[in-house]
Amino acid sequence: MNLTDAVIAKLTLSAADPDGKIWFDDKISGLGVRIYRSGRKTWLYQFRLAGRSYKYELGSTEKVMASKARSDAKIAAGHVENKVNPLDLRRQAEAKHKDQFGELVEEYLEEKLHPIKPGKTPMRPRSYAEVKRHLEDHCRSLTHRPIKGITQDDVAILYKKISRTSGAGAASHTWSSLRAFMHWCMGRGVLEKNVAALYDGGGTNEPRERTLDEAEIAIVWKACGEDQFGSIVKLLILTGGRRDEVGHMHVDELTLETNHWVKPTWLLPADRSKNRREHLTPLSDTAVDILKKALETREAHVVRLRRYARLQWLEQG
Repeated sequence: MNLTDAVIAKLTLSAADPDGKIWFDDKISGLGVRIYRSGRKTWLYQFRLAGRSYKYELGSTEKVMASKARSDAKIAAGHVENKVNPLDLRRQAEAKHKDQFGELVEEYLEEKLHPIKPGKTPMRPRSYAEVKRHLEDHCRSLTHRPIKGITQDDVAILYKKISRTSGAGAASHTWSSLRAFMHWCMGRGVLEKNVAALYDGGGTNEPRERTLDEAEIAIVWKACGEDQFGSIVKLLILTGGRRDEVGHMHVDELTLETNHWVKPTWLLPADRSKNRREHLTPLSDTAVDILKKALETREAHVVRLRRYARLQWLEQG
């Protein structure tokens, strides 16, 4: 049978045909098409080497045209003639491909969203987005590099480049993400040493020293409106909590009805805390008043931070 694209499109299994039946081409020995009852059709090249029979898949007929399948079959036949198994060549190529920085980054990020270790919690969405940006955008020049071929000098060059183009902060954060990623690679057994950890250029950011004085805090307080965003800013000032922690505060975390023995508190659960530990914050009378007023207009969440853009300025300065 001359296996052309038109002929293959018409091939179907009869009731008597087994699932996965193969039709062979009459021009290129070993080239065939396997058809399944699901309708899937795949090209293959069948050959014998060292007394054994092998089937080498060439891809789906939907993606691989007949001309390409014939060309690939001829290349595979050449390897067989030289006593080289094309399946071994494919496995070597796939192993090399899986050793690439970009491929490993994909696995690393997937594991961060869906941890395989029991009890391990997924990375927070915002943290995930940052790490993804560090490893995929800032480290783009490493994407197609074998992970074992990346040197300490490569990390130094990358750090300096990011520092010049995006600032020292971006360089330091990318270095931190790269160091954690390479540590994960060591755990996978695909890397022997963490060259990012050996580089000492990271972590050079100076801690922030700028804080608001009392007069500035008063200005911010007066500028706050009576909506949920104003409530969040005031609670940030009164509790010292983080933006997301206050912005997603749940009523079950609060103890507002008090007596002589019970004082008003906010218990931040471990799964919402940055260090994964519960944190108990005493609440002032002003904070209690704000929370009670917020509860009058909201249900489960005291204040719900729906749009981060409105509060981006809190992280500046």
